[in-house]
Amino acid sequence: MKRIHMERLVFLFFSMVIMFVVLYIANQADTIRNQEEKVKKAEYLFDIEEKYEHEVEVRKQVEIENDNIKKENEVLTDLLFNQSRMYEFAAIPKSSRSNYLSRSEQQMTLGTIPLSMPSGFTTQNLERAFSKLYPAMSGLGASFVLAEELYGVNCIVLVSIAILESGGGTSKIAKNKNNLCGLGAYDGSAYESAKKFDSYADSILFLAELLATKYAPGGECYGGSFDLNGINKGYASDPGWAMKVGKIMSKLVQAGIEAPEQLMEIANIKYTEGVKDGQS
Repeated sequence: MKRIHMERLVFLFFSMVIMFVVLYIANQADTIRNQEEKVKKAEYLFDIEEKYEHEVEVRKQVEIENDNIKKENEVLTDLLFNQSRMYEFAAIPKSSRSNYLSRSEQQMTLGTIPLSMPSGFTTQNLERAFSKLYPAMSGLGASFVLAEELYGVNCIVLVSIAILESGGGTSKIAKNKNNLCGLGAYDGSAYESAKKFDSYADSILFLAELLATKYAPGGECYGGSFDLNGINKGYASDPGWAMKVGKIMSKLVQAGIEAPEQLMEIANIKYTEGVKDGQS
């Protein structure tokens, strides 16, 4: 009897142990499953976060690129607008000029535009003009554009002075002394007194600096106006010098601009947008 009772107790004990083990294993399985689900959920959230951060970064890059494109478009539009003004002065009679020019600008000539007025001309524009009119000047476009950027003197003015003074880059002073602009070439001893430069570019930059300092308001050679007429008084003994430079400017501008009709359309669009924005 006691033996049977003991066997029941043992059976009951082992049954409980087995049940406990089964429950423990089931619980561990649930725990492991829960852990796996948490890991999967964490990985999913991490993946979403990575994708979100990547998307944010892509959007930032797109915004930066859009801003750069916008700035480049604004620079290009300003460039073309300045070209259009030069074209108006060079090729269009005062009575027919566009409304986007101010009243004072409508009456200007190439001899009276301020030397500080941006030309809007690029190296390509100048080289196009050189190839058509002054082949000996080819390859110098970048130096004239750089001179305008550094000293704020309209590069069309600089080019035209150089062409007049050097016979389009063919003079003895230009070839032997790299002096394109007649610098220091005094009447009676032009060749002997002319300054010598290491390169054409040096003479171009020298001229730009000279005009921007000595011939500008406050400079020792200031002639009452910072334009060709004012410069004529101290730069050249020929009273018709400014007019001659102006004629060369007119030819250069018209030869350097490939599609003037399209250029004028762009200028009118910019003017119209400026009026809408209250800028004019």
